Amino acid sequence: MRSAKLQAALVKRREAEQIKYQKSAAVERYYDQWGRITSRYESWTTPQYYREAEQALRKREDEKKSRKRSKPSGPA
Repeated sequence: MRSAKLQAALVKRREAEQIKYQKSAAVERYYDQWGRITSRYESWTTPQYYREAEQALRKREDEKKSRKRSKPSGPA
């Protein structure tokens, strides 16, 4: 009889530990997700982000112009 109570107590303790682990994992995922969202927002609001975006846009436009110049204008 005592063995059954001991087994039940051990099972209950393991279940409590498992629930605690699952809850802490869920909290960790929550903060990890919001950490990524916040860092993304912070990168969007920095002046460096806009400078880099502007440079990339200018580079693409320059490449387009150079391609148009290098293409033949049609059949001769």
